[in-house]
Amino acid sequence: MKEIENIFDAIRELTSLPVLWKGVGAKSAGCGLDFEHTLHCNPFCASVKRNPARLSECCTHDNRTLIAEAEKRGKPFVGTCHAGCSEIVVPVFQQGKCIEVICAGPFRTSGNACAYPSLRAKFERLPRLDAVRIAKIQSLLASMMSLASDAKRRLQLAGMTGTVKDSRIVAVIDLLRRRPERKIEIAPLASSVCLSPSRLIHIFKKEMNCSISEYVMSLRIEKAKMLLAETSLPIKEIMREAGLDDPSRFCMVFKRETGQTPLQYRRRYKTLRDA
Repeated sequence: MKEIENIFDAIRELTSLPVLWKGVGAKSAGCGLDFEHTLHCNPFCASVKRNPARLSECCTHDNRTLIAEAEKRGKPFVGTCHAGCSEIVVPVFQQGKCIEVICAGPFRTSGNACAYPSLRAKFERLPRLDAVRIAKIQSLLASMMSLASDAKRRLQLAGMTGTVKDSRIVAVIDLLRRRPERKIEIAPLASSVCLSPSRLIHIFKKEMNCSISEYVMSLRIEKAKMLLAETSLPIKEIMREAGLDDPSRFCMVFKRETGQTPLQYRRRYKTLRDA
């Protein structure tokens, strides 16, 4: 995940704010990134968390309050925690549910007040931002979200075969990834690794935790995203290149996976390239 960490470090250099990627729930909190890109490590937050009761409030804020607010708003926002400091929050949605959040902060605004008097000195050393600066950083973070999500997804796809134990499934994955736009034909795939079609389907599902068609769809969406970002091909041509022939289903799956329509995704990348 070093590629994503480098993106976040670059944002920090530009804004002076640490950027974190948090999953929903304690078991998924890490999102695969290192400690400093997952938890608030600044002196103020570290001091707050030394108190067990306050640590519990931090956990409740991250895993419940923040997520509920994200799902209510459905877009990036500025949240304030129980300790009195603020952070910019960019939610990541999947099928209408917030599954992760990207956060930049903490910082102070004119309306913030430290909730714990004994920690006021550390609180006052947090960056103080005005509304204009916050809006600019929020826009930057939202724009970089697409890049970070794409980097993470590419790394996940590239690393999928590393956890597959059955060499036959590794071989099938390799075949599928070479030409994801091709029509899926289970019988030839199964024959290539000396399995029956039903046995291949069963083993693939067990190893990959998804069906062959679902896996291929994820590859096709990745190819479509690359073509949208890096070419000026018409969307119909991109669909053809990616092996997708149903416009309505393509748009539905694409938006479910990225949170944007294909056209919005292209415009976002064009904005980043032209900036």
